[in-house]
Formats: sequence, C-alpha cells, structure tokens
Amino acid sequence: MTRNAKAAVFLGCGFLSVMLGAMPLCGYIGFLLAPSDFHRDAFTGSIPLWLAGLVSWLAGIVLITCGSDRPLRVLAIWLVGLAGGLFLNLPSLYINPGGDREAAIGWAALVSVGVACAVAARSLRNLVTKRLPRTPGT
Repeated sequence: MTRNAKAAVFLGCGFLSVMLGAMPLCGYIGFLLAPSDFHRDAFTGSIPLWLAGLVSWLAGIVLITCGSDRPLRVLAIWLVGLAGGLFLNLPSLYINPGGDREAAIGWAALVSVGVACAVAARSLRNLVTKRLPRTPGT
C-alpha cells in the first residue's frame, strides 16, 4: 500500500469515526441539556454512552491527524463535505415536520469541532516537526 492510499484510508476512516462518535455525544449532551425531551432509557445520558461517543470521536481525530500532511487540505475536504451533506439533508431538516432540527445542528457542530481539533493538531504537529532539529540516526 502506498503512502497516498494509506493516507486516504486514514482520512476516510477518521471522518467516519468522528461522525459516528458525534451521534452518542450529541445524545448525551442533549440529554444533559433537556432530560424531559428524551425517553426514559437506562443507556441514554449514562457514562457508557458518553465513553462510546468520546472514544470513537477522539480516534477519528487521531486518524485524521495521522492521515493528512497539510491541515488546510483537511479543512477544505470538510467544508466541501459539510456543504454537500447539508444540501442533501435539507429535506429532512426543513420539509419533514417531525425532524429534530436541534439534534441535527448539534451533531453537525460536534463533527465540525472534531475536524477543527484535527486540523489544529495537524498544524501543531507540522509546527513542532519544522521547529525541532532532527537528530542523526532517527
């Protein structure tokens, strides 16, 4: 597997992991903000729900950071993907009267924060590797 294919797999899996991890996090945060709007389920709002979302979300950030060389390219990929996703999601957000708009906006915000954290981590990694001199033999 070449470097480009490996980077593409890391980026794709990282974006998917951030998106999937944002779903339980959105439910956990939504339950904490408005517990009366949620069904009484033992798993909703619990620590395992928070951990399930957080572990996947953080793993996605690490995969995006490892799979990218340039942070601006990751940001451009995400902005194009976010615009396309919102365009495809318009019918469920505005036409469907039973759609949960707050949950969809919260999910998009959590995913955007995750991608922003990955871009910041990659920028910091590039800055550190650029500033620190390499030692011979490593």
